Amino acid sequence: MLTPALRQGGFPGGGNHTFYTPGTSAQLQTGQTWKISYHDGTYASGIVYSDLVTIGGTTVTGQIVEAANNASSNYGGDEEDDGLVGLGFNNINQGSL
Repeated sequence: MLTPALRQGGFPGGGNHTFYTPGTSAQLQTGQTWKISYHDGTYASGIVYSDLVTIGGTTVTGQIVEAANNASSNYGGDEEDDGLVGLGFNNINQGSL
């Protein structure tokens, strides 16, 4: 799960986004970082938490949350989306704990 955690000046692409704020259930994954870049030159990177996540009434404990704290100026311009959710098997996941 990738979500913006940028605060100062909002998300670079503009918009009125909801930002991830780690709560008491969040655990910073010390030493874990992430980075993604796309063919159009946009990129984002940040730090990793494990947290309690609820989507559509289903709650998952220990869900990895990739919180963006750095992004290109043209990243995140879609005002209707606050983040990405991706599901995958552990053996094809690029991150691990």
